Amino acid sequence: MNAAIMVDGVAYTPQQTMSLASAVSPFRGTYRNLGDAVAMLRMMGQEVVCATECVVGIDNGLDGAIVALAISNGDILHRTAMPTRKRDGKREIDVIALSEWFNENLGDMSQHAFVLEKPVGSKSVNAAKSMHGSYHAIRATIEVMGGKFEDVAARTWQKAMLPKGDTKEFSIAVAQRRWPNEDWRKNDRCRTPHADACDAANIAEYHRIQ
Repeated sequence: MNAAIMVDGVAYTPQQTMSLASAVSPFRGTYRNLGDAVAMLRMMGQEVVCATECVVGIDNGLDGAIVALAISNGDILHRTAMPTRKRDGKREIDVIALSEWFNENLGDMSQHAFVLEKPVGSKSVNAAKSMHGSYHAIRATIEVMGGKFEDVAARTWQKAMLPKGDTKEFSIAVAQRRWPNEDWRKNDRCRTPHADACDAANIAEYHRIQ
């Protein structure tokens, strides 16, 4: 990640910022969380400015994904499959894991642009309920953590970013062409690209280049 955090006028990478917080902390802790490190530095009276550096594309849904791109050049900084958990025998967004991922990787949420796909066009009532539930869980997490977001309809970003045809197939192709060095598999056991991660990256890129 590029140096984007100014501490008393000096630029630091997130890793350097966490090391600096560890060095000056009276609690002598080792900071692995950017948000907590920034909070500690500010508590110690140091001026910390987190530059807006990420546009975060979010493909909504239990099988969705999150991709953070550098605003300056569109490089992929962070990505993850949507964290979920089981409750009463059903899957739902794990808002605790989601907030921890945001805090660990993005720090000050107010400094980034979040783009969340609208829950429209579900094929069944149950799918619609799941998509809306996921949407509101993600939205609430972003807002409670101080972030601001914009909605985007699937057809809007797809029309701008993808050729006509099977949207998943073309989304993968566009992502592979735009980020050829990225391993788009969900994990090492997978043989095919994670289409939802490709969607999230293309959503972020759509917002970045507008």
